[in-house]
Amino acid sequence: MTEAKHTPGPWRYDVESEAVFADDGDVCPNVVFLNDNTSGDQNLADGTLIASSPDLLAALKIAEKHIASVCGETSEDDLPEWFNDLKTIRAAIAKATD
Repeated sequence: MTEAKHTPGPWRYDVESEAVFADDGDVCPNVVFLNDNTSGDQNLADGTLIASSPDLLAALKIAEKHIASVCGETSEDDLPEWFNDLKTIRAAIAKATD
C-alpha cells in the first residue's frame, strides 16, 4: 500500500473559521471556505463532508477488501451487483488517491 498523499485524518470542520483542520490542529491546506455567496448551512454541510473524507476513504478500502474476497470465490455471473459495486468502489478509491 502506498503512503497517503493527503493530510492524514481524522479531520474536523470548524464553523467559526470555516476551515477544515487535521487532528494535530493544523489547518488542512487549501481546504478553507471563504465564499460570501454561500450560506452558513451549506458551508457546514460541505465542511462536514470534506472533514469526513479520510474516514470515508478508509471505510471504502475495508469494503473493497471484503467484497473482493467474496467476488474472488465466485463468478461475475453469480453476483453481478457485487462486481458492479466493486468497480464503483475501486473507481472512488482511485479518484481519491490518484
